[in-house]
Amino acid sequence: KKEHDCKNASWFVRESLTLKQDNLKELPSEWRHVDGRGMVLLEKHNSLDQPKRKILLLMLAVAYSQAFQQINEELANALKPPADLENIEELYERAAEFNARYYFFNPVKLTNYPTYNCWQDIREAYQLPVQYSELNEQIEQVHSILSHRKKQKDDIESQSRQQKNEKWYKNITLVGLFLSVLGLIEVFDTLIKRFG
Repeated sequence: KKEHDCKNASWFVRESLTLKQDNLKELPSEWRHVDGRGMVLLEKHNSLDQPKRKILLLMLAVAYSQAFQQINEELANALKPPADLENIEELYERAAEFNARYYFFNPVKLTNYPTYNCWQDIREAYQLPVQYSELNEQIEQVHSILSHRKKQKDDIESQSRQQKNEKWYKNITLVGLFLSVLGLIEVFDTLIKRFG
């Protein structure tokens, strides 16, 4: 019966007969298999241990995976030339907010071991820790590189402004010296006329 159930589950989840009985993980109340295409739960004693929670965990993993993929796609689009630092910073903030508000490494209490164990299987099947760390590392690196480029550009612009200001001050100084010389000539002319 288990082999027949396994074939039916394989066809339902994978649309193929590639899932075999050996792929199932045996647990006290069920056999379970989780991969990137779904989850198979086969009961042992005619009652699965809280299947709704396990299905919700699977849905949570799929949502996390899709969120990581969406942020990754937005990052790739933001990097298309010309790369826009404001878009990257906004994406960086959104990713930080997602990490802080919505992403949990373990959304299950450790004391609820069967459900926690199921979450570990689901998390690993969808490679959530790998996706999470890669995405955050990419965003940090891109943000760092673009911030460095912006700082270099700002420094160059600042130097250019400083050079223009120095040139302007030199010109003003020369005009001031010229006017001073004219003033001295006028003073000498007045002195020569008076004391002649």
